[in-house]
Parts: sequence; structure tokens; C-alpha cells
Amino acid sequence: MSNLQIVPGKVYSLFGKNGIEEVKTSGLFLGQVVSYGDMANSRHEAVVIEEHGEMYGQACIFRDTFGKTTVSQTSIDGPGGWHKEDEITDGVEIAYLIKQSELAQQRQMNEHAQQRQTREDTLAKGKAIAERIRPSSAKAAIVARLEQDQSDSQSDYFGSKTVKTLFLGWSNHTKDLFAEMRKAASTRPETADYRPGKDRYTCRVVFTNDIVSNGSYYGAGNYSHWHDDIGNGKQFRTLAEAESFVAKAGTPESIGFEGSTANFTWRIEQSSIEHREKYSMGKGYYLADHSYSGWQVRKTTDDQEIWLALANTEPLTS
Repeated sequence: MSNLQIVPGKVYSLFGKNGIEEVKTSGLFLGQVVSYGDMANSRHEAVVIEEHGEMYGQACIFRDTFGKTTVSQTSIDGPGGWHKEDEITDGVEIAYLIKQSELAQQRQMNEHAQQRQTREDTLAKGKAIAERIRPSSAKAAIVARLEQDQSDSQSDYFGSKTVKTLFLGWSNHTKDLFAEMRKAASTRPETADYRPGKDRYTCRVVFTNDIVSNGSYYGAGNYSHWHDDIGNGKQFRTLAEAESFVAKAGTPESIGFEGSTANFTWRIEQSSIEHREKYSMGKGYYLADHSYSGWQVRKTTDDQEIWLALANTEPLTS
């Protein structure tokens, strides 16, 4: 018989090689209800579905999504978002969760298989179109990508995924020329705001003199927070449109601050849609209002991207 000292709260077996031996577990009972949540995620309950677990913890399944993950007492004791709840559920719910998790996993596998098949069919369609219409002189194509923002400020991740690609035109060279991209963008209504002469012009009301009020300092050139009712912050696509708006709006009203008078004027700020990011981790040359959302126009030599764009682009009707 082993001389092992029995410690309350740990699990032991009578059938170890040397008699009584501690059973290595992740510290949670089968059926233990736990929950996970943090600043970026609302709290969701899960149920531990195995008795002992492995190196990374015991498997558990979320009650609402049937998603499967692992948890351990170490995770709960640590600074993460895991909590141990007072409830320990029964075998009926455990069996139900396991079954639903398997069904959810199968559905996901089927969806992924369908997505792969759909992509392969789309590529085949686009390749056939390219073989039929691609000029012999074409070395690249100009496409528009519709980006969906996937950024998460809590985890300091910034990125996007492409949800749609449109074909805009062929190019006889691989140089990144914004004039060429803008001309191609003008051929589709989705990207018409990127055509030649278009940018982003924001009309701002700004201080013309320095003001100190209640310990706060407002310097000449600082933005006003009091003129939104007259269109402060309004954006236009051309400088002429912005200048016309400012001319009609007139001089912004002055405001009194503790015996001093703050005067204001309009300032038109230009924000270019031409992005130049040919550096490490950059996204290259492209036209876009935003880096992680909306339409982006760029040149590509990637055959598969060109095929997808051709297959997804419906001819324009007059």
C-alpha cells in the first residue's frame, strides 16, 4: 500500500501501480457549470463534460452555442475571464450538450464543404470568362474589394476580410498608378466616388483666437464643439462642393467665455482616398475611404482573385 498522504479535494484511485495514487485532473467535477466573459464578451455558461481532462484542461461545452473548449481550475484561479458557478448539472444535460455539439460541428463541416465547393465553382466560371475576354497584352487587372471590418480594439487587432470582389478593368502593366485606378473606378456605381477629382473634404468650424475658460484652454485652430447645428463636420467629395457649402453657411457665430469672446471660422480639410502603404506590414497602393471597411480599389496580378472578380461582376445595363 502506498504511503501517499491523502489531501482533501483531490481525486485518488485504489488501483494504481503502487496502491492508492492521485488521479491527475484539471481540478473540476464532471458536470461543473463554469462561465466565461470579459470586457469584450458577455458572460456565457458552459458545462464540464469529462471527468479528468488532459494537459490543457477538461472539455466543456457552452450552453447557448454548443461550442467546445477546455477549462481548468488553473484557468479559473488565473486573471482571465473564467468563473466557477455554484451549479453542478446532471448526466442528462451533459449527454444533451455532447449531442448538440456534435450536430453543430457536423453542420459547420457541411457549411465549410459547401463554401469550398462554391468557391471552386466560382473560380471555374471566372477562369472561363478570363480565357474568353482577357486581352493578350493584359498583365494585371484592377479590382474592387468590399471589406468587412474585423477589428477588435480590446485585443488590439485591426484587420478586415473581403466579402465581395468586382472586376473593373484590365491593365497592360503592373505599375500602381492612382490615375489608372480612378479611371477604372468610374466604370462602376459601387466605386464611382473614387473617380478622378474625388476625395474627402470635411468642413470644420475652428477657433480663430485663444481662449481660457474654467481651466480649459482652446487654442486658435482647435475644433469647435458648439456649431454642429450649422453643419460642422459635414463631408463632401469635391473641393467645389465643400467651398459652396461654406460660402452659404456664412461666418460661424461667436461665443462668450467669461468676459472673452471666441471667434470662429471655417476650415476645409482634405483627406486623400489614395493610400500608399508599400512598407513592411502595409497593404500596398489602393483607393479607399477606410482601411478596414467599404470598397477598396487596387491592382492585382493574382489569377484567382481576377477569376473571382470576373465571376462576381454582373454586366451594367444602360
